[in-house]
Amino acid sequence: MNKKIIIDFFKSIPRYVWILAAIVAVGIFFRTYNFYDWMSFNTDGVRDAILVSHPVEEGIGSLPLLGPRAGGTQLHLGPIFYYFEYLSGAIFQSTNPVVFAFPSLLFSILTIPLFFFLLREYFSERLSLIMTAMFSTCFMAIEYGRFAWNPNATPFFAILFLFALLRAFNANEKGRWRKYAWFAVSGGALAIATQLHFSAFIGLPIVFVLFVAFNWKKTKEINPWKSALAFFGIIFVFYIPVFIFEFLTHGKNTLLFFDAVGSKGSDRDIFEKIFQDIKIFSKYFLWIVAGIVDGKRWQEVLSAFLFFAGTIVNYFLMKKETDERKKRFLELSLIFILVF
Repeated sequence: MNKKIIIDFFKSIPRYVWILAAIVAVGIFFRTYNFYDWMSFNTDGVRDAILVSHPVEEGIGSLPLLGPRAGGTQLHLGPIFYYFEYLSGAIFQSTNPVVFAFPSLLFSILTIPLFFFLLREYFSERLSLIMTAMFSTCFMAIEYGRFAWNPNATPFFAILFLFALLRAFNANEKGRWRKYAWFAVSGGALAIATQLHFSAFIGLPIVFVLFVAFNWKKTKEINPWKSALAFFGIIFVFYIPVFIFEFLTHGKNTLLFFDAVGSKGSDRDIFEKIFQDIKIFSKYFLWIVAGIVDGKRWQEVLSAFLFFAGTIVNYFLMKKETDERKKRFLELSLIFILVF
């Protein structure tokens, strides 16, 4: 009887779950194979490992209120990256550098199934599985899941932010409490992502504001005050250490933020900046999709064409889409791409 129950249980599992499990297994293999021996350990990793080693050995009281500096500036991001490393060190009772890389590895693995569920908001099951398989074996995604660095977990929390935001707007009226739960998840993901990378700190809030503005009619239907409380309340919780630091230092990091925004600019005119953006996006789009790190000029030109052609197709698909759920996916995708 028990054997029959077990067999029936496995038969009841949808086929896509087995395929997705196999895709995740392949992704895990590429991300963990020879993890210790092949792990990168750069100067930032040394700095972070030394800083987090003290709380692991001496106690949580010596954890910092701020995180790593945003590249090329004196501004400090939020401390969540150090807290992830501390938790890993405390769980394994070790300050071995490989232990501090476990959070990056974990989030890299978790991004694979999360990416599938985000894709299913628009694409078919089959196409979503194909693209998830591509992501699972993507060279850049694998590489950045194999060492400790604060931006490495950004893809997971950025995708979680997008997915939860879509689910919050797509939840049916009977499940109103689910909307607030998804808004809370989206706010938490935003709070964490913005503490991991300066670009996310600037870009994701803009994405949120634009998406809500374009869906303002829908926003008014879902009790904006409760939704805002769920969203911004969880952000406040995650940013408590930063607020404490700002209070104790009279806004020192906030002043550094304005300096950082100014220093991130350049003397180039707008057309030079656009051209530079096209070059950078085409280079990394080629790296992500094809695994080509230093492509030839024609390859980067082709990559730029495909990227921008895809963006234009996204726009026209959005204009003709009648399904509100799918339209929001295309809208959020387009906003995300254009903002960054």
